[in-house]
Amino acid sequence: MFITTGNTSLVFDDDSGNASPSSVNNMQQIVHIWKAGTFTVIYFPVEEITILWDQRTTIHLQIGPKWQ
Repeated sequence: MFITTGNTSLVFDDDSGNASPSSVNNMQQIVHIWKAGTFTVIYFPVEEITILWDQRTTIHLQIGPKWQ
């Protein structure tokens, strides 16, 4: 899976749920990544974007009210 937000590009290329070393993280952009049950959660607090990924084929996207 490949996620790009702003100047940050996250690459998840295995089943570990951890971002690959080939990922590019803009140090000014805040990104939180953690495991929650079977999902890997990728949270961008400033952008109000949360991505839940089951490390296979399912992705849930939650966006904050500023995107309405």
